[in-house]
Amino acid sequence: MEAPGLHRKSSCTTCLVLLSPARLVAVLMVLLFITPHPCRSQTKPASLDVRDYGAHCDWSNSGQTGTDDTSAFQAAANAATASYGATGAPVEVRIPNGCKIGGSVVYGSGVHWKGPGSIIVPMQYPVPVLAAQNADDVSVEDITVTVINHVTQCSIVNDSRCVAITYQTTNSDAGVAHKKVSFVANTVYNSNWGILVTNQSGNDTVSDIHVDRNTVISTTPYTYHDGIHVAGGVSLFTISNNNVYGRGDAAISVSSEVNGGYVCSGGVISGNTVLEDLVGVDDSGCSNVVITGNIVRATTPISNVSNPAFRSIYYDGGVPSGLTVNGNTFVNYAGTNDDYSAKFDLIGSATSNLSSSSFTGNTIGSLYTRGSRIAIQGNTFLDGAKWNCDVDFINGIPTDSILFGQNAWLGTGTANCAGQASLITNDYFLRQLSVGNKLTLNIGSMIQP
Repeated sequence: MEAPGLHRKSSCTTCLVLLSPARLVAVLMVLLFITPHPCRSQTKPASLDVRDYGAHCDWSNSGQTGTDDTSAFQAAANAATASYGATGAPVEVRIPNGCKIGGSVVYGSGVHWKGPGSIIVPMQYPVPVLAAQNADDVSVEDITVTVINHVTQCSIVNDSRCVAITYQTTNSDAGVAHKKVSFVANTVYNSNWGILVTNQSGNDTVSDIHVDRNTVISTTPYTYHDGIHVAGGVSLFTISNNNVYGRGDAAISVSSEVNGGYVCSGGVISGNTVLEDLVGVDDSGCSNVVITGNIVRATTPISNVSNPAFRSIYYDGGVPSGLTVNGNTFVNYAGTNDDYSAKFDLIGSATSNLSSSSFTGNTIGSLYTRGSRIAIQGNTFLDGAKWNCDVDFINGIPTDSILFGQNAWLGTGTANCAGQASLITNDYFLRQLSVGNKLTLNIGSMIQP
């Protein structure tokens, strides 16, 4: 099917003969930046099609065959980036269905990949499929990426190079800030990593990031690795209204790399549906994040591994603080050796466990807290739920200024905060709403007003 405005069967000679002298000059100017495979009858550089650069997009699901379109994709991307450099305007690069990529397409600023279209990856290697690099104003929209097979490195090893859609920076880009990254309405099947935005090179930030309305799927529960991950020196991001299923690591993760100098701060994770993933929503050292309206649930049996629906943890020098966790559903599989469905666990830093966060209006199976300045109130604890507060006795850091406000308990439950008394300081426990008075308290030295 032809892209709008493109008449791919017309010859170059016919196109140029029919143009007025002024129009001919305009065409020749455009061709300095964009030289498509057949001649185009429309000269606007704002919209291209990978088929203009030699892509066949002839994958046959029945025959498992097709022409490798990697070089054509790369040529189209290079043309779009060149046009952006000349005009400052992004270029839409259209992708039809049935395209095959056997390698990696790395592109720069101004490239807007646009479907509806599909990419088949017959064998996933430790290279990204679509990778924006050191770029501004890039997007991937309405593209389905299906991985059929994997080399060993991309099947059982947690290797973020094996990713379908990514944004990355390099050391050659030191001191340059970037903005406008949009990965929207895409679907990724069975990729080791799904969608990754990472800034762990150079020394500046990437901002204005939108990872919204995507679907990332492992067809077998608890397989492959992160579904959506935003990492390093990033800010002003949204991860919203995505669906992530069956991942063997985090469904949605944000992380800092503080020891390398890359701090994640300032974002929203909202309205996502996360089902049958080993870890649901993960905050590893990222601060000032709003996490709201997410539905995170896993019911597939699993044992002897950590499987929280939500966690906030110390990571690579980063203590996550300033989190607002509100109005979510966090339920994990509760079986033998099960983990808590929600966790604040800030052990790791030898100097601080200050979370300064709130956990309100959530529906949860259980909650674990090891950190200070956390407000917990207005939540609904399901039947059989438990809350456990802990202390960092190794570093002697107290659990301080915890407010366990009024929460509702829908059945039997346990509230426990009776660890090392000298490290539980200025912590408050308010009266609870307990159905049938089946709540067991063991709150030690916590203050009960």
